[in-house]
Amino acid sequence: MTLEQKSVEIMKQCHKFEDCSAPFCPLDLLQDSRTRLSGEPKCTLSKVRRLKIGKDLPRGGMTKREWSAKLKWDAMSDDARALETARIRGVLRSEHTKKGVKIKKSSKVA
Repeated sequence: MTLEQKSVEIMKQCHKFEDCSAPFCPLDLLQDSRTRLSGEPKCTLSKVRRLKIGKDLPRGGMTKREWSAKLKWDAMSDDARALETARIRGVLRSEHTKKGVKIKKSSKVA
């Protein structure tokens, strides 16, 4: 079985495969050799499902952008992760406050 055939077999595990018109699939073993032009449709399969289907793939079913962010996150120290998490929560809290959304305070840190 060629790499192309193996890639198609993996992509067929997606329930949207038959009707999909996205030229770039995160489940494609050959995604590095593919290009997506601006304005072309994107994969609409949820990240949770992509990760489940692609768990044994080199990028685990993630897009290039998601994979890059994961590598950056994995390379951070615990302190740097805590600071980034606090920064993101602050931004989210600020956005919700602007919209008048009440936020429950939690002592848990993800």
